[in-house]
Amino acid sequence: MNLLFLVPCIPKINGVGWEQRAFHFLKSYSQLAEIDLICINFGKTPLDEVEYLHLTNICRSVQLFRVDQAIDTSSFVQNVQRIFTLSPLFSTVVPSQMFAESLKKQIIEADFIHASRLEIFCFSPRETWSRTLLDLDECHVTTLRRSRRFNSSMSLGERLQSLIRCLDTFRIAYYQKYVIKRVCAAFICSEVERNRVSSSSQLQVLPNAVKSLSHFSNKVDSQQKRLLFIGNLSTSPNIDAVLYFVTYIWKKVLEQCSTCRLMIVGRNPCDQILALAGFEGIEIHANVANLDEVYQNATIAIVPLRFGAGTKLKLLEAFGYGVPVVTTSIGSEGIDVQNDKHLLVADSPEAFAEACLCLLSEPETCQRLALAAWQYTRKNHDPTAIQQMITTRFSDLASMAATQTPELPQKKLRLFN
Repeated sequence: MNLLFLVPCIPKINGVGWEQRAFHFLKSYSQLAEIDLICINFGKTPLDEVEYLHLTNICRSVQLFRVDQAIDTSSFVQNVQRIFTLSPLFSTVVPSQMFAESLKKQIIEADFIHASRLEIFCFSPRETWSRTLLDLDECHVTTLRRSRRFNSSMSLGERLQSLIRCLDTFRIAYYQKYVIKRVCAAFICSEVERNRVSSSSQLQVLPNAVKSLSHFSNKVDSQQKRLLFIGNLSTSPNIDAVLYFVTYIWKKVLEQCSTCRLMIVGRNPCDQILALAGFEGIEIHANVANLDEVYQNATIAIVPLRFGAGTKLKLLEAFGYGVPVVTTSIGSEGIDVQNDKHLLVADSPEAFAEACLCLLSEPETCQRLALAAWQYTRKNHDPTAIQQMITTRFSDLASMAATQTPELPQKKLRLFN
């Protein structure tokens, strides 16, 4: 079989959430099909030679496009027109001729198409939807709707953009439900996200996978007090989480534990994050390639998210490394864990600071929570098991397609309609 894999990021085993999820799909499909990879690098992620060779070993062909190579710039008039269409804004972008021609050639040759997220799915012609596997990952409107509560101090231009995005959420919500009923299969990361999007049997839960230590070895250093936040430091949920913690919680922790340090680690930190470096025990570590040492030096992982969607890889990753976690309800959403059994959940600044101080002063509690969380991750988010789930599902779909239509017809394709 030939499978065209469309993705809006560079699939990476050690990347951020959507990059890792895409990689697990890619790895799974490669067991059964020849893969042609087409990637638009919306995340503007650098790709080193080793990572590129890894992709070429998995895929028959690899094509990587920058955003400006794949999408033509719209004029002011075109942008205004897009606002008043019935389609979501991301589905009305104009592809470049180079990208369109490359995509059309690969689509014609593909028996199946996998599209990661709606941003890339919109490039698939309607004629191909019946042989397309769509990974939504998460509900695409939840983050947009939740973030509006925390954007009170905006300029007039920012308020107008926020209003446009708000109106777009209604179009996206309808679009999600519409396409799910028409694709070959659709996937999402948790039951919570599935309930938000659609009750259609076409939409199936496929959990996020995360690597974990083969043996639990949580070692608490009573002399070392370090809080750790890890995430993409250029995305609004993570930027808000860091600034919220530093502004409202960090000083409360320092009042009771003056030797504590805060490590903020992640990709492409924005200027607001970089400005925190050296401020009251705060360390900024940008674009760290290997996180093993970072987790080994952490006493607690914090996930103070106030908005967002999906299951948070940063939380599961900490579980896998045996590091105890303090989070908000948003941070642990969609993951079947319990407060005070696997982690501590706190939604107010006072409660969050108290939870951090509790773990800093109680090594036994750290050990108990970290062990339960590590066991949960090993059981429910193991990469090998989840890749097997993907492979089995794809094999079943391929068998059904072969029975119903032994040879897929090559239709005259009309792209981007």
